[in-house]
Amino acid sequence: MDSNKHTNTLKTLIQGYGNYEVKKLTPAIKNQYLNFKKVWKDSFDKTFGIERILRLILVLLPFAYPTLYIRHFSGFKGVLFRKLVVEFYVILKLIFSIIILYFQLYHEPLFIYIVIYLMSETLMYLFGLVFLSDIYIAPISYKRSLILLFINYLETTLGFAIVYIGFNLVTRIHSGITAFYFSIVTSTTLGYGDLKPDSESGQLIVIVQIVIMVFYVILFFNKTVTSIDKKYIKNQGD
Repeated sequence: MDSNKHTNTLKTLIQGYGNYEVKKLTPAIKNQYLNFKKVWKDSFDKTFGIERILRLILVLLPFAYPTLYIRHFSGFKGVLFRKLVVEFYVILKLIFSIIILYFQLYHEPLFIYIVIYLMSETLMYLFGLVFLSDIYIAPISYKRSLILLFINYLETTLGFAIVYIGFNLVTRIHSGITAFYFSIVTSTTLGYGDLKPDSESGQLIVIVQIVIMVFYVILFFNKTVTSIDKKYIKNQGD
């Protein structure tokens, strides 16, 4: 009896009391193919040139990453289960980067390339949120989206830290915490005092990181916070 009570309590803790199920959940792989057809046929936004090419690339790239297949197979148990599994995967990517820094696994090139691959998945997804916004449905919770976005931000910052120390792009970085510190300073664009890239390759990576992080702040955080504000303004007006 106590076991069932504890199980129900844990389920309520994670799931809450909302009903998130839908009558029919389209399999993720099929849905992504349908999204590609929408972009190809300009079903919503009429685009051309570089914007059209970018949208086609962004709608095709998910087939090269794990998230699409995780969403596909976890979706067989419903939309809530799928979202929880995706949340777990997002957190797992962050933990993976922390483990690499903590245990100094960045000395193995394979781990560095895995981090770059996972980080590129995160970045392509975020770009898709902006440039494919017309084909994506509104999130269940904008506050949840903001939390996941912050986790993505930390994952990206840690990913760059691993790149800096793994490829020895900043010679005075000799530990994971120092690499993370350098990446945080770069992400926040505060400017360097004690550390700086010593090569053109390092400077190039710094430029790439700054551009990405500015894109994070200006577009993604602002977009999510604005959406939250609109939701509350609407509720107050009802």
